[in-house]
Amino acid sequence: MSSTSLQAQRANTMRPSAIVCAMDGYDGAVIRVGLLGLFVAASLCRTRWSALDRRFGGVVGVLVAVGLLAYVGGVRVHPGTGRVHIHHADVYHYYVGAKYFAELGQQGLYEATVIADFEDDRERFRPLMPIRDLRDTAHEFPRMTVLKRREEIVGRFSRTRWRDFKSDLMFFRKADPVRWHSSEIQRDHGYNGTPLTTVILGTLANWNPGGTAAFLATAVWFDLVLVLATGACIGAVLGRYAGLVFLFFWFANPLNDYDFTGGAFLRYNYFIAIALGIAFYRRGWLVASGVGLAVASLFRIFPVLFPFALLTCDVLHPARRQRLRRNRALYVTTAATAGLLLVATSFLSTPGGANPWLEQIEVVSSRNALVAPNGVSLRFPFLYRAEHNVSAVLAAAARGESLDWLAATSRTFEARRPYYYAALGALALVSVVFARRSRDVEGIFLGIVVMFAVLTVSHYYFCLLALVPLMFREDRRVMELLATGMAAVVLSGWLPAVREALDLRYAVVSVIVFITLFAILTLWVWVRRRSDAEPAPFS
Repeated sequence: MSSTSLQAQRANTMRPSAIVCAMDGYDGAVIRVGLLGLFVAASLCRTRWSALDRRFGGVVGVLVAVGLLAYVGGVRVHPGTGRVHIHHADVYHYYVGAKYFAELGQQGLYEATVIADFEDDRERFRPLMPIRDLRDTAHEFPRMTVLKRREEIVGRFSRTRWRDFKSDLMFFRKADPVRWHSSEIQRDHGYNGTPLTTVILGTLANWNPGGTAAFLATAVWFDLVLVLATGACIGAVLGRYAGLVFLFFWFANPLNDYDFTGGAFLRYNYFIAIALGIAFYRRGWLVASGVGLAVASLFRIFPVLFPFALLTCDVLHPARRQRLRRNRALYVTTAATAGLLLVATSFLSTPGGANPWLEQIEVVSSRNALVAPNGVSLRFPFLYRAEHNVSAVLAAAARGESLDWLAATSRTFEARRPYYYAALGALALVSVVFARRSRDVEGIFLGIVVMFAVLTVSHYYFCLLALVPLMFREDRRVMELLATGMAAVVLSGWLPAVREALDLRYAVVSVIVFITLFAILTLWVWVRRRSDAEPAPFS
């Protein structure tokens, strides 16, 4: 089997239920549709009923409380042990990868894991089981080939660190033995945290005084606590309504489901930094906003699109001089903060002594070329075809045949590239008009639009949609469009054909996201053309 076929097989043997999870589960879907439907209905009716208008904040507060209960209700507790579910694959990469970055770097996690398995679990060691080549992620190779470099790999560790590394792996090996011994986890794409992420996560991981199990039992709650704290901070900075709206669209977002993304280790650090950066900008605290946006950009490279989008809007706007002069403190602070953090984190130790940021750029460029079935982007609908979808791949495997999903989707996209460019052109045209008519913070919205148009990212990165109301001053019309789009995402999962094919699921989701983003852009262009008055705020 070719390396590409191996990768395709890995991509397509993911359990659809594990990816779609509660987003498509009946109970979770009903709760989300109910929350989103009630929000839209209440928003539409508040203009007619003054009593509802006065109490609308309280209505949203109730919806947030229900959403929180539903979200936390997705937390799984293992019977017998009473332990909260841990996302073992995510935590393995980001806890172990960050903790032992000095010995492993971006490319050594899987090879060191193979050696540890060979030493501590030799009876179940399967030498022919493939793992991902993290130096060239398009390829895989058998575990046995790593054993030839055993002395070199172990030599990067001190005796104490190697013992600790194997002890940490023992936790994951026992926690999820079936998946671990299938080598599925080592066929992912490795640890890809930025140096700034590594400094923070690695410091926490190396500090834990109670051991791995006790630390992770607490760490799985970090994200939820930080999101709630961010909502409270937004409420304090912009008013309680802004904080409630932020939290509502976090909990109601079907692309941000705890059952898939929960139990991880600080997965949403970049999201929190962006949210605070936007809130500070709206408050007029440009220096604090620049710090937030810079930190987010160094947590995950793509958030650099947000300050860049704002700068693009300032440059394209007819009043560009005034806009650039007004926002210069933000741009200077963003650049200065990013520069300082880049220099500070460049001293992070790596196995070969190379600059960790240069290694990060190499890793990101190689892995971004890969496409997974749960991607969301403008490109995704143009690479889908029923003849080579996930269902077809699984059916071919059952017949003993091989169907190369990646190669087939690549050929389909090449044939449809002109249609993609046409859709991209329409989005770009409306975006330019939007940029020329945008006011301040709305320009950051183009960061999401550009991300969707040119990148293919996993569906859970669209937790960023919770930020949209903050960018538009909680305008109710934008929120109604956003809530309707999210409800459409949930309802689309009930279609039998969509449930059966994972890539069709996210091709449909991509179309819905495109329509939602395009509708928000065109709505705002239309509103600004008709009047320069402020939109109706959520208050």
